[in-house]
Amino acid sequence: MTNNRNILILKQQLHILIQSKRLEEAKRVAQHILYSAPKDSDANLFLAQLCESKSEIVRAVEYYWAASQATVPSETRNLILEKTVDLCNSKSLFKHGLKPAEALVQARPEYSKAVFFYGLFLHKANFFPKAIEYLSSAHEKAPSNVWCLNYLALSYAYSGRADEAMYYFDKCEELNSDEYRESTFRIYAYNCIFKVNERESYLAHQVFGARLEEPFTEKVINRQKSRGKKLRIGYISADFYWHSVSYFFRAALFGKARKNFEIYCYSDTDKSDGMTEELLAASDVWRESRALSDQQLCNQIIADKVDILVDLSGYASRNRMAVFARRAAPIQVTYLGYPNTTGLSRMDYRLTDDQCDPEGTTEQFHTEELLRLPGGFLCYYPNVCAPIVAPLPASHNGGQVCFGSFNTFQKIGPELLAAWAKILKQVENSKLLIKAGPLHDAEFCAWVRQHFEQVGVDPLRVELIGWTKDKAEHLTLYSKIDIHLDTFPYNGTTTTCEALWQGVPTLTLCGDVHRARVGYSILSQLGMEDYVAHNIEGYIAKAVEKANDIENLSTLRSQLRERMQKSDLMDIECFSDKLADVYTKIHFKTS
Repeated sequence: MTNNRNILILKQQLHILIQSKRLEEAKRVAQHILYSAPKDSDANLFLAQLCESKSEIVRAVEYYWAASQATVPSETRNLILEKTVDLCNSKSLFKHGLKPAEALVQARPEYSKAVFFYGLFLHKANFFPKAIEYLSSAHEKAPSNVWCLNYLALSYAYSGRADEAMYYFDKCEELNSDEYRESTFRIYAYNCIFKVNERESYLAHQVFGARLEEPFTEKVINRQKSRGKKLRIGYISADFYWHSVSYFFRAALFGKARKNFEIYCYSDTDKSDGMTEELLAASDVWRESRALSDQQLCNQIIADKVDILVDLSGYASRNRMAVFARRAAPIQVTYLGYPNTTGLSRMDYRLTDDQCDPEGTTEQFHTEELLRLPGGFLCYYPNVCAPIVAPLPASHNGGQVCFGSFNTFQKIGPELLAAWAKILKQVENSKLLIKAGPLHDAEFCAWVRQHFEQVGVDPLRVELIGWTKDKAEHLTLYSKIDIHLDTFPYNGTTTTCEALWQGVPTLTLCGDVHRARVGYSILSQLGMEDYVAHNIEGYIAKAVEKANDIENLSTLRSQLRERMQKSDLMDIECFSDKLADVYTKIHFKTS
């Protein structure tokens, strides 16, 4: 065992080697020191800096954190912690930064930057109640920090508390910060507010769209398709992998009618999988675009002479609305990824259907012209890892019905929780399984269960599950539920389809605008209008009615997958023809 004297000798050697820039030798000496003194500050700091210089950032963070645990003056420790927190923030290593950020807050509780970063890291790790606590504290210390307000708003939004989120988003707007001008979080939040004023939502989208377009003088690109050449269709997305968008986008690249077009895909995807490979193989031209600025991507699309450019994101994260604001193609279309208008005057069309946007009802809330695909705007492709349909749980649980919700918690507001509580109270011995990302947090789970306990529902009847390790495990969980409960006013889409594919009928509440009618659109294609309610009372009543008919639930479960396969909802050729017809018509209309 190396004694203290030997460690002192090794540390002298370390300093000499560092001064001589013999870094690999210094590295071996530093590691030798840590073998006997794991918290030695000099050795850890050297290795941290060495790893950082080599872009081995996770290892660097680990060494910095170890250095902060050494017996050093408090001022030195705080500097090391602040360095660690800054590094974690700059490299988006939020989970790695949780302990250092917490330690820095404990050491310097009045330091607003430290409190903000701890709140931010908690938010990024989906610990929302605690994130709200620290971000609120940071806001009090630094009221003009727009990003503190933004993440405070997002923590409320991701907790299903859209009204409170909007209060803080509005405060962000009031700060009139240039760096916040193009943030889309506030716009997206309008989709989740229970009693949103649709006119107000439309105007907010329109104002935001005008703000994006303002810096760019519109150049309408009049480009005629060369005779004998195929129409060029371009798609932009960051979700060209096994993502909610791709479950439906895939159909656009397959089917016989697809041969009439040249397909260009502009991929902002930062990860790839089997779906990515399928989409790449089915494209004529595939461009990796995530490293391109909006202007560079716009220039590339113009150089590619794309005739129709299709947005697949809207105001979801990692969108390219600024490319469409520049008018990158003569015809611009939004489809699939967003349940609302883009507010852009340069977005020409929006693809939808008669169920989601009945003619004469929602045009007033769109800057785009609505193009309705007959029968439905979706064509679903199930995940290849989907398990076989399991027997109805209630059939072997003594008739105990388990309701479920697998939608993102951002869509689960207090009004929805109240409706679910009423269903549980009226269906004796029933259970509810909620699966959503934030439910890995015990504090958040306690907050959710409190909603049920306050209205007289035993919280033990509510099972809460966070993210699973993979998609296969996620899909297997449908074997535990008998009836899936859709969210309102923002319906599920992929979740509804995957539930149906696993034999689980989804009960939906149909509203007045697109985001509140997607469930109806999907179910109507399967002849399941009896699972569509038109008000909260009807939603509760239908849930009770369906739960009391175990025999019908069992029969439906055994038939749903085949029913989907035979429906337009999964008919790629039918969808391909509809999409080709729309593209051809709008091209000739514009030419």
